[in-house]
Amino acid sequence: MHLKTVWKKSHALFWSILLLLLLTGTGPAFAALKDFGPINPDNGYPVWYRDFSSNVSAAEINFFQGLPLQLCDSKALSPSPAGGFMCNLLPEDSDPAAGVPGFVPENPTVFPADPFADPPVGNFPGESFWWSADALFTSGGIDASLTLGLEAAFAGTPLVNGTQISFGRVRIRIDTPIAGDYRVTHPYGVQVFRNVPAGTRTINFTDDIGIGGQGDFSGALASAIGPFLRWDTEFPVVVGLPPNEEYFVGDPNVEHTVTGSPFGTNFFRVERIDPGNNDAVLQAEQTDLFSITGKIYTTPISSALKVERASYSRDNTQALIAVFASASVDSNVPGTPSSLEVSGANLPTTTMTTDGAGNFFSHLLTPPNSLPGTLFVTNTSDNPPTVVEVSLVDEVAITEASYDPTTEALTVKATSSDQLVLPMLTTSFGDLTGGQASFTNVLAPPAKVTVSSSAGGDDSEMVTVSIIPPEILAVVSPNGNETLTGGDVFQVQWSSHAGATRYLVRYSINGGASWLPIANVEGTSFDWTVPSADSANCLIRVTAYDAGGAWLANDVSDNPFTIAPGTPPSVLAVVSPNGNEALTSGATHLIQWSAPAGAASYLLRYSVNGGANWLPIVSTTGTSYLWTVPAANSSNCLLRITAYDAGGSWLANDVSNAPFGITP
Repeated sequence: MHLKTVWKKSHALFWSILLLLLLTGTGPAFAALKDFGPINPDNGYPVWYRDFSSNVSAAEINFFQGLPLQLCDSKALSPSPAGGFMCNLLPEDSDPAAGVPGFVPENPTVFPADPFADPPVGNFPGESFWWSADALFTSGGIDASLTLGLEAAFAGTPLVNGTQISFGRVRIRIDTPIAGDYRVTHPYGVQVFRNVPAGTRTINFTDDIGIGGQGDFSGALASAIGPFLRWDTEFPVVVGLPPNEEYFVGDPNVEHTVTGSPFGTNFFRVERIDPGNNDAVLQAEQTDLFSITGKIYTTPISSALKVERASYSRDNTQALIAVFASASVDSNVPGTPSSLEVSGANLPTTTMTTDGAGNFFSHLLTPPNSLPGTLFVTNTSDNPPTVVEVSLVDEVAITEASYDPTTEALTVKATSSDQLVLPMLTTSFGDLTGGQASFTNVLAPPAKVTVSSSAGGDDSEMVTVSIIPPEILAVVSPNGNETLTGGDVFQVQWSSHAGATRYLVRYSINGGASWLPIANVEGTSFDWTVPSADSANCLIRVTAYDAGGAWLANDVSDNPFTIAPGTPPSVLAVVSPNGNEALTSGATHLIQWSAPAGAASYLLRYSVNGGANWLPIVSTTGTSYLWTVPAANSSNCLLRITAYDAGGSWLANDVSNAPFGITP
């Protein structure tokens, strides 16, 4: 009988059962199954379900991480005199009108079926079981039956691939000789039924938990079933000869006492109770004999292993691989903790470190052009070893995801950890250019933006909503009342101005009567080596220019700040450019240096070939010079400064600590 037929027959009882449950106010006590295995391609069901029992021994096998049972479709016959199948394989009649081909247990399995053939083709049960237990008795006028099961069925037309479902069942059916209140105790809970009339099947209760979407087998984990009941003696029941033995939790053809109830109630009991006397027992009948079905899955099950992330970052010098994984604390070998290794092409096999709580980490350094496409994480403690293959991806970080409702613009900025190849970053709105994009005409922004990389990484961030004010030039620091010391390095900062591509920064020590240059930069900050001065009337002035060199705006410190004289330097030292700067031909750069004791003048020279040749810049008397950067295209440039005393005698030389660049 398939599920549709069961539903038709039980639908009329649904509302009466629901009303009865509301009146009793009770339900099944929830146990739980642990997990289920991969899908069997031959029938579309999980290969096994596993309970939370521990240290169950079946012959020479110790199931210390839970007892797994496979879908019981074996044709093995009972060794008992009663005979019969060891699995609950019941014949099913053919129903061509309903597209049901029927099931003949003795015939070979044929799945999936063709329900539209004439007659329908197929031979597979509409209902089958990973596990079932039945108990019944007739005593004291009470005729009672209990059906427990973890069942496989079909939603809709049977034997059609893709319609498989699973559920856990508790079914109680009782003929009651006397009207009243009844309490039923079974291995997985207690139900109380109030105001039950006398008669046939006046208690008719079915609880099927886990029926979800087609192909969703997770719901059965939360049914009342679990752990699986099994024979308490003569366990397991072994059928067959080595190496083809089959192991069963019991023989369904032989009633037997059992163990496994999470509450210790390894029986089926029906009690008539007195509600006026604290539910005192008026009559009690029970049995502890069950007919048990279940075939033990004996193939070793891999312990849980999940690679949380396998990512890399790299530049033109090296690559760093980071692997994060989680696993069962114990492997599937009793008494052996999990141990994980990382391997991949061009990589040495590396043992991951663990905190002992199931969390694992490893990092590996490799040349930037030797990254493998995939990694393998292996639990070497499992038998056989469990291997997970995972793609190696870059790390994407969204630095901004903002929406301006006044302009209907969504701004997204992100970076990739791959600074060698610079992967393409994209969103559902389009690609990012240079790591950023502003998408216009966005009438309804998403709550969250995801940026995906062509190298496989991604990141998601919540979208912030703000009205972005127009960009206006403003000095941020020093903006008044600060005290700076000559010789110290201070970061001058200002806000960007709409359309500005460069900024000229100057300072005054006389309240703005005259201005001295500091720097000509493209950003919105500059590390300023504070000149020697003794003034409380200093100001910073920033001028913004567009790409064509046209003036856009000025801003000056809101209030004067102070420069206190520092300790005069005693040695000559190049301050800027001192290495790694990127200068542009035609732009201006403030050359700065410290003055040695006794110096009166300085000769400035530069080299574009690492010091092989030197070209003059200027002879000056200060400790800074605003240099118009010459035409060049070199990353091996140096600055050389020579100090002379008042008589023109040489005092000292200094050269940039490292090369800087000049580009056209």
